[in-house]
Amino acid sequence: MRKLHIFKWPKYLGFLLAIVLTASCNLETKKAEVATSNSSDEKVAQVEVEDVEVLDSKDTKSSQPLSNLKTKDLIYAWVDQLNVRDNPSIKGNVIASIDRDAAVAFTGIKSGDVETIVLRGVAYEDLWYKIVTADGQEGWVFGGAIKRKEESKGNTSITAIKFSFPHFGDFDLSTWKKLETKTENDVVDYVISTYQKGERFLEITSSDMGETHYGYVYKLKDKEGKIIKERNFRFQGDGKVLEEKVRDYTTKTAYTRNQTLKKHWYQLNAKPLMVNGDWTKSVFE
Repeated sequence: MRKLHIFKWPKYLGFLLAIVLTASCNLETKKAEVATSNSSDEKVAQVEVEDVEVLDSKDTKSSQPLSNLKTKDLIYAWVDQLNVRDNPSIKGNVIASIDRDAAVAFTGIKSGDVETIVLRGVAYEDLWYKIVTADGQEGWVFGGAIKRKEESKGNTSITAIKFSFPHFGDFDLSTWKKLETKTENDVVDYVISTYQKGERFLEITSSDMGETHYGYVYKLKDKEGKIIKERNFRFQGDGKVLEEKVRDYTTKTAYTRNQTLKKHWYQLNAKPLMVNGDWTKSVFE
């Protein structure tokens, strides 16, 4: 790591020394463990919920570019090993990385253009921010991956085995029994997988038409085959509008949210798997 020289960083010295002292206490902490920021910060724990009876997960707040951010303000990474780049672009060279919950100082400089990047299955449209790390590295971080200390932002990773969707639930399919997987080919390719845990069944249908379409349908059913909850995710229109719907048949409540992207999803670094936006609640019969 590059040492911080007082004569080189006078305007950041005070708060950077505070960050360095905090970071030095955590050098032995493994990356997979819970990170702490300042000594007064609360520890953030990641709890895996494997019980299917827990059907409602915490929502992810809609992310807007950070506003009213001032020079020397501290901001925090919410993803693990956030890349710091030499230019405000995903194509910039990586010059450092930041641990989750680590604080960095904003220099007061932002990029001029908004970029769309998918993080943990969610598309964020934000600026790039020039920052200074605890050890004096100066570079750029993507705004979608950082937050204020008190801000609720981000989500757990979405994989084929573990996923957490607001209003639908938290699932770890390694604790479920896989019953079957079948494929249906027509104009659209469908892959339907069915899982069982106790007296409940989870049916996941993925659909794919290359650049023109992709989507997922999740159906949680009881032992009689009745749907308890259903989640639909797809893009519509010209591929820039993402739509997410959850229907809870136990309460007859529906939740819907949409997100319009600046780019076609096929031009992004990864497929969005969840909408970044506010929910609309309604009742159905």
